[in-house]
Amino acid sequence: MNSLAIRAVADNVRRLLEARRLSQKELAALSGVSQKSINDLLNYGGTVSKEPRLGTIEKLAKGFGIATWQLQIPGLPVDLLQGQMVSKVIENFRDAGTVGRENISRVAESEVRYSLVQNSERGAPR
Repeated sequence: MNSLAIRAVADNVRRLLEARRLSQKELAALSGVSQKSINDLLNYGGTVSKEPRLGTIEKLAKGFGIATWQLQIPGLPVDLLQGQMVSKVIENFRDAGTVGRENISRVAESEVRYSLVQNSERGAPR
């Protein structure tokens, strides 16, 4: 795993810990990952250069009750990290036929454009 992906995982774990008001010790109990390994992940790139194993990331995701791949998406808002909406969208996209996938993509792109226009009119960031 490259360093950007590891930093994304670390950032998502950090944000989930804060959102759920969990300590590293509590996450260790939920996930079966040692507190030291969690601390090493959260400090990756600073004082720690040891890369986490995929099994560690899988256990952390399971401890949070989410899919492993969700921890690897940089900048995913915490509400989407914690919910099942992203997984459901992926499943629907996977299960749709070619025309359905094209429609899903078109609607998603339209919604992003609409959101950008709405936010720029309000002067708010995305």
